[in-house]
Amino acid sequence: MSFGYSAGVLLAKVSLREDGNRLKPNDWQLIAEQSALHFSKDRPRKMLADITGNGTKVYTLTGTITGWVNRFSYFKKIEYPINSDPKIYLQSDNYSIYESATDTEQLVLKNDSPSASQILRVTFTSNHTFTDVTQTIDDQDKIAFCLLMAFYGAMALVSDFLKSNRSSLPNDSVDYSQKSRDMQALADSLFKKYSEIVTGKSEAVKSYGTYIKDFDMTGRYGNRYFTVPDGDR
Repeated sequence: MSFGYSAGVLLAKVSLREDGNRLKPNDWQLIAEQSALHFSKDRPRKMLADITGNGTKVYTLTGTITGWVNRFSYFKKIEYPINSDPKIYLQSDNYSIYESATDTEQLVLKNDSPSASQILRVTFTSNHTFTDVTQTIDDQDKIAFCLLMAFYGAMALVSDFLKSNRSSLPNDSVDYSQKSRDMQALADSLFKKYSEIVTGKSEAVKSYGTYIKDFDMTGRYGNRYFTVPDGDR
């Protein structure tokens, strides 16, 4: 069972304290989308589908298997034939994923050509979604996911405070430089807590404050995000 979008945003706001109200609904939509993409790499969504045999060794995945994501999804296991006792699974060296010239991924079997009366039951990974319409984050992962959303929210605020610090207003009494440093410290703490839950390890996590890219708080309705390089996750 997944928990709701509104509840997730509220939990993330709690971690951000009073500054959570500085982020607007459209900001939270972008934060939730980016968090879902990040979480998908750490804990991919597990999905299952049945593929009916067609007498060949090749089966189209893209656009055919609901939830299959090009260049992201992979098979955890393939049961074939189904309903065997005990269950029989194909070894990984007996199949491969082939990308055609039309950017379509296909399952290619090495030794088998299932007939129309036979079924392959595939378990594979997919992306998570977390919007006000669809949520796929399990209840058991809600604490970790909300910490991740709070982290991205904090980094958005760091960016916002840095821009505010360059304000041309001569009588601005708010020390945005200090607010930015405080928010950066909070972001580091939030990501450390998230990482400890996801990895099960308690260890120092490097600061991600230097990786502010494209998340522009002045463009609240644009498709720009704060991102973390893949190699540093």
